[in-house]
Amino acid sequence: IYTVIYVLPLTILLSTLLPLNLVLEFFTLLFALWSLAYGIQSSCEQLGVTRFVTIFMIPWLTTLPETVSTVILALRGFSLAGALTFAGSAIFDLFLVLAILGYRHEVTRAMILVKIASLPLILALLFNYRNGVFTVSGMWLGLLLIALCIVFTLIPALGEKFFAPRLTRAQLLATIITLISSIIAFTYMCISYAQIVESFCHLIPESWAGVLNAYMTSLPDAIYAGAVREAGRVDEAIGELWSCVIHDYTETPGFALLFGSSIILDVMDYVVVATVPIIFTIVMYVFRFRVSNTCLLYTSDAADELDGVDLGG
Repeated sequence: IYTVIYVLPLTILLSTLLPLNLVLEFFTLLFALWSLAYGIQSSCEQLGVTRFVTIFMIPWLTTLPETVSTVILALRGFSLAGALTFAGSAIFDLFLVLAILGYRHEVTRAMILVKIASLPLILALLFNYRNGVFTVSGMWLGLLLIALCIVFTLIPALGEKFFAPRLTRAQLLATIITLISSIIAFTYMCISYAQIVESFCHLIPESWAGVLNAYMTSLPDAIYAGAVREAGRVDEAIGELWSCVIHDYTETPGFALLFGSSIILDVMDYVVVATVPIIFTIVMYVFRFRVSNTCLLYTSDAADELDGVDLGG
């Protein structure tokens, strides 16, 4: 579905703007990243099914393409593309993937964590407004954002019993080796992918490259969350997406700042970054209210005929 709806039209569009060999290399690495992300997820599932793995550990890996590309783009002077990467990724996860996964499920409770986690970056940018742009830098702020990411993704992941399937020593060793080698390959692929996105910044407008990067690197988040949802663990799938959004607002810009780069946004981009969690909260509250606003009562007589009595609110 992703290939037909998203990737194929995008390939045709990019081929009209960029050299074909660069477009093919871009999508080859992207498909490799998606495959490795799924392989890492499978290895983690073999080691144990737990909310700690899904909500805390996996988002560090699925958001790695955003983080690596944001850091490299910012260090190479494309700070706008880097900023749009983590901002666009949050928008994609919230308004498309999470809205689909959370259909008829309560998804607004954890929104308070996203809003609190996003405040330090939003306020830091607000207090550093100069000459029409919001600029923030500093290693200590980067460390703070990374620490907040750990705290706000660890809290929802605790308190669950760990389930570990029975594996022989050979199976356990093979799974661990596969997991470690996949993570190493995944990291290397992220660096190569970020270098291609950097090439895009030289050939198309920087803002286009940032939005494109956000859109494509968010798909591993969606793929893993979708796989968890298909396994019947809807709450874990929603929790994984919440963690990914928190990573977008904390860990990704945090590592960019930690490596000595700056985050620069114009007024319009800042408004988007600052209001996305609030707008999503309002939208999902209204949506959730409308979904749960009707109650059907089945009486004993009506149940025999499968008729429902609508009592309203």
